[in-house]
Amino acid sequence: MTASDAGELTAFERRVLDVCLDAPHPDLEALRQQAEGVRVGTRTHTGVGAYLEFLVAEDAPRARNPAIVIGDVDLVVRDVQHGVATILYAIDGVLRFIEFSAYEGEWPHAPELLDVGYLKDIDLGNGVRSLQPTGDRDPVTLARALAPRRPGEG
Repeated sequence: MTASDAGELTAFERRVLDVCLDAPHPDLEALRQQAEGVRVGTRTHTGVGAYLEFLVAEDAPRARNPAIVIGDVDLVVRDVQHGVATILYAIDGVLRFIEFSAYEGEWPHAPELLDVGYLKDIDLGNGVRSLQPTGDRDPVTLARALAPRRPGEG
């Protein structure tokens, strides 16, 4: 695992962040405003993924929902064969971090985005859920990500 102080978002990171926040919703609007000036505090490469800790201006608007977890973005990355888990976290109404994880194999040090889409949350019954690729963002899946959470809920 390697960590570095970072500074600016790469083009890859900016594109993914923009896609995560792309929908008409007041909390996403606040997070988009934060994203305009966001900086990367730490960028960590884990071998199978990476995560970035964000630095947000103190005077940036806050999302009303204190706990937002967005994981419906579907990435195709060069040399990552079986897909990428992408999860963006906003805690206390502030962008905190994003993580990328290859479902299988290694994560490139300089990822190249080939395509981006969304995932739809499907209930398979008996408490089992699945994420299926879809071209357009599913409003129900997004609503679930933006719904207020109770303490301890994932």
